[in-house]
This record gives sequence, structure tokens and C-alpha cells, in this order.
Amino acid sequence: VFNDILAIEPENVKAMLYLGECYSTTEQYKLAVDILWKALELEPDEADLYFILGTNYTKMGSYDEAITAFNNVVRIEPDNYRAHYNLGVIFAVRGWSEEAMLSLKRALSIQPDYTAALEKLMEFNTNLMASYPEDITPYLDLGEGLRLAGNYSEAIPYLEYVLEADPDNSAARYSLGIAYAGLSQYERATEYLTDLLSDNVGDYEATLALAETYAQVGRQGHPTLLLWGRHDRMIPFETHRRVLDALPG
Repeated sequence: VFNDILAIEPENVKAMLYLGECYSTTEQYKLAVDILWKALELEPDEADLYFILGTNYTKMGSYDEAITAFNNVVRIEPDNYRAHYNLGVIFAVRGWSEEAMLSLKRALSIQPDYTAALEKLMEFNTNLMASYPEDITPYLDLGEGLRLAGNYSEAIPYLEYVLEADPDNSAARYSLGIAYAGLSQYERATEYLTDLLSDNVGDYEATLALAETYAQVGRQGHPTLLLWGRHDRMIPFETHRRVLDALPG
């Protein structure tokens, strides 16, 4: 049918897209790639074309081309969580752990209930933990992934393990603050976030998270509480001011 349409309307991009999908479904990947590239010559910024192209390249095992295609998807649609997930899967297959984690966590940050991304992240990091038991990075990545997915109780043990091994780990302190806030344990959240800010005055994300935590418990009227992290460490005035500025009016 789509070939008939293209015989009459040779520049019908939608028909090319649907034909590419049909070729892909019947495992005619080379034909799919060819028709999709023809469509892209006409519509070079069509994200759906790049997405289907990347899917076909992945099935063909042409990972370099697939990465390029999915990168074009996120260039056009930065919040396309499926494209970030597909990049994460390809990076994981290649053993590029840092790139895989960035892409999978990005997918979860956009779509926290995206089960496939969380499962792949858990699988990949569990394997890394078994292979490299002394490396805390997989524990951090798994904790952050669980936190992004809203699984706060599950995230905390991994993040606290990281902090025990590396007490100055900013990413673990930030994620612990977010996780405890998500569990409505605001005192613990405040402890981690103020401790982080005492060492990182310009950390905007931590500043905003702390402000939101205080807003949750109605502490806007008690700004002096923001001056303290652990009882022996004071947050610099500039950070204190930024927290106050971030609070709702």
C-alpha cells in the first residue's frame, strides 16, 4: 500500500516512515534504512525518522550508526526518554559504563516510572558490583537510579554505602537528601543537604532541594534554621541567601 502511495506521491514522508516500519517488522532492515534515509533528505529534523532508523541499525548490529541516529533524536527532542534508554542499552552492550549510566539515568529523570530503564540500570550495575567489588561507582549509579525512579527506601542503603566509603561524595549526599525528603524524613534530608552546601556554596541543585525541603515542612518563617548543617558546620552566608531566595514567596 505504501509503495503504491509513493508511486503517486514520491515525496510523501509519512508513507516512507510507515514503509520503513513495515520493513523493520518483517526484518528487512536494509530496505528500512534506505527508505528512511530518503525520507530524511526531505525532512532532516524529523525525530521519528531518526528513532526508527536507530532501531533498525541496532537490530543490524550497526551500533555506531545507531548511536548517531539516537543522538539526533535527543538533539531534536531532548526529553525523548526512549531514545536515551536505547542509547543506554547500546552503551551497556559496548561496555561503556559511564555513558550507559548517564543515558539510563537521564531516561529515568524524564520518566521515573520507565521500568525498562530501571531494570537495565539494575542489571548492569549488579554485574559490575560482582566483577569489581571494591568499586563504589556501581553502588552510586544504582542508588541514583533508584532515587530517580522514586524507590527511595531501596536507594538509601546503596547511597549510604558510598558515603561510608567516601564521606565527601557530593553526589551521594545530594541523592540521600532527596531520598529522605521523598520519604518525608525532612530532618535527615536537611542534614545531608546542609552538609553538602557547607562544602559546595554554589551548588544550585542542592540549594533548591534544601529550599523545597524547608517549604515542605513550613519552615519559611524560621530562616535561622538554615544556617546549620551538622551542628559543627555553618553554611556560608551566600548559600544561606540563595536558599532563602529559592523559597516560595
